Amino acid sequence: MSVRMRTIPKAFAEIKAADPNTDLSIKALRKLVKEGRIPSVKIENKVLVNLDLILETLACYNIGSDSCALFSERRNKA
Repeated sequence: MSVRMRTIPKAFAEIKAADPNTDLSIKALRKLVKEGRIPSVKIENKVLVNLDLILETLACYNIGSDSCALFSERRNKA
């Protein structure tokens, strides 16, 4: 399994391409990363995020607290 690491603008572009009608903004995505709700890695002056984790995190917020609890447990074990 390959890890799809992207900069925030590139991750946002892929999300927007998959769903042109998304209400998610790049500003909101940056805020989620800054608050630590979406894990990130800083390498020199770039912040990289795992595109699959972004999608999973956003889906978790839509599904509800039970799924989010499972997601959080799995993420904490990693």
